[in-house]
Amino acid sequence: MQKKNILQVIGGLILILAIFFIISYFSSPISVDFFALPTGIIEDDAELYQLILELNSKKDLYGLNGRIILPEGFELADGDLNWNFDLQKNEPIKTDILIKPVSEGEWNIGVIIGMENKKSLVSKELTLNVDPSLKIYMSEEEWIAREKEKLNNPYWIERYYRVCDVDCFVPKPLKGDELNEYFKSLNLKDENIYVMVQFDVLGADPSKNQIEKLEGDGVILLDNAARHTWFAKAPKEFLETKSYDFIRWIGIPSSQGKRISLIREKITNKNCSGTFNARIIFYEGIDEVGVEEIGKVLNTFPSLGSKEMVTILNLDVLDKIASLNFVKEIGVQAKGIPLPKIGKFRDSEVNFLDQIICS
Repeated sequence: MQKKNILQVIGGLILILAIFFIISYFSSPISVDFFALPTGIIEDDAELYQLILELNSKKDLYGLNGRIILPEGFELADGDLNWNFDLQKNEPIKTDILIKPVSEGEWNIGVIIGMENKKSLVSKELTLNVDPSLKIYMSEEEWIAREKEKLNNPYWIERYYRVCDVDCFVPKPLKGDELNEYFKSLNLKDENIYVMVQFDVLGADPSKNQIEKLEGDGVILLDNAARHTWFAKAPKEFLETKSYDFIRWIGIPSSQGKRISLIREKITNKNCSGTFNARIIFYEGIDEVGVEEIGKVLNTFPSLGSKEMVTILNLDVLDKIASLNFVKEIGVQAKGIPLPKIGKFRDSEVNFLDQIICS
């Protein structure tokens, strides 16, 4: 009887090992996650979406090929549907394409990962619902789950929390006493300070209740500086004494981040005489104090309440104007061409700087 029980145990162990071997042999070492995000780019009355693939492997794999299969409800807007790549063990990679919804309905997008001369190693489908306005619909539960997942993903932290000043970077979180002590150390003189406020929230923007709470503290959100980040005017007292969990970081834009190094380089390259027609942009309509501060430097005054002024600057006063906290940007007055919207697509502004008008 005892011998029979031993044989049964051994037989059970063999069966378990056989099942484990079969699962290990036939299961893929590759994991695939892919999803679509809106870009805000409109093309032919339809918004483009970024289809992002994240691939990882439990072992080194070489000579892989990937293929994305789009249904008739979508068109490829940019990128490649087929590509070749390698995977290193536990070193995830990402790739993306732009797709455009062209037809209402429920559509399945497929991805197949294979190896040369072998069957596919893994395949997966993503179901997307396109509404009559050609937008991808996602339930609230799906959206919340996706946003929470992205906020713990280094790839999305880099994309969501990236801000641009002199250079583009992801600021380290600055909260609580650390935030307050930092602003106390600056010995700020003005009662209100223009800052960048980065929010630690699902989605890109704070909720209505969060905005109202900030307004109760005298903090006014002005406009977007980047995803999750707003330009704002905040009382010095708030910066030195308060902090909220939904705020990830607050920083003061530097004078060098107001394009002055780019302007200086362009003027030097064009051998200008030292003056140029400039457009000075303010965060808000300028008040009497701001008018007086500008006048001290330039001996000319902007109109009270105006949000910008066009004047002649030279390199000597460029830094002084840029150091004024209420000055948001210093642009070049291009002949017959309006400047692009401030704070958006900085790289494209280089073309406008090529048209510097020198006195």
